[in-house]
Amino acid sequence: MTGRVINQISPAPHLPRVGGNRFTLLCLALAVGLVSVMNAEAHGALDERIRMITAQIGFATNNAQLYLQRAELHREHKDWKAALVDYDRAEMLDARLTRLNFFRAGMFSDMGETAKARALMDNYLVANTNDAEALVLRARERAKSGEGEGAVADFSRAIQLSAEPRPEFFLERAGLLETAGRVEDALHGLDEGIKQLGGAIALQVRALDMDLKRTNYTGALVRVDKILEASPRKEMWLERRGWILLQAGRLKEARDSYAAAEKAIKNLPARLQESAAMRELSLMLEKQLAELDASLKIRPVPAR
Repeated sequence: MTGRVINQISPAPHLPRVGGNRFTLLCLALAVGLVSVMNAEAHGALDERIRMITAQIGFATNNAQLYLQRAELHREHKDWKAALVDYDRAEMLDARLTRLNFFRAGMFSDMGETAKARALMDNYLVANTNDAEALVLRARERAKSGEGEGAVADFSRAIQLSAEPRPEFFLERAGLLETAGRVEDALHGLDEGIKQLGGAIALQVRALDMDLKRTNYTGALVRVDKILEASPRKEMWLERRGWILLQAGRLKEARDSYAAAEKAIKNLPARLQESAAMRELSLMLEKQLAELDASLKIRPVPAR
């Protein structure tokens, strides 16, 4: 009986879509223009920094560190040939630059030369086993080559060695574990990151999505409640909570959560209420509430 009632209700999307095509196209055009301006400014700044380092090299032609700095700027500029020349010059001037192969490997990774990047990383890590950055770089190259187990091991070691591991380390490791069918291990790793990083909303969201994929609605509700506690804006997560309750067949609670989302929108400043995303969310909530009201009248939920 519950399943038939749920099927009569339109499933809510996880996130409301942005409004009509004209609005989307305008946003896209503005975004493309902004990215073009930012890229131009970034390249201009890089050119200036390269000129400054080159001027310094003119006064200190035997300074290996200056060549290494310029090589990294050339790499950022994607001028691979110039970067390689400077890496080689730096090595010729000072063979004790222990991280040189790490930087070279990073450049080959940027170029998509996975085999070359991997060979350099393997060689570098023989003598530098505790370099977390190098382990992350090799983990990513291993992932590209289909070596999921090795990549997971490198990410785990890098996390262990990092004083402040970045959220993406946990996210990338979780993705590899999920692909390998090790969903429980992936969730355990995300929970490790959530605890270590003090909440990390990106990790909470990823874990929530994984729980939803396996229809673990109880676990998903625990996670969405934690996200709600930490979020200054509640409406989107109250909507998501209502959707999860709806899938779990808990119609009255779903209705309460949708109503709370609607109230949260009404408490926003007028300019936010009038945004395209909030207007669309409001319309969707209104529709869901009407359908739930109709369903609950047909089949009242017994008092607990």
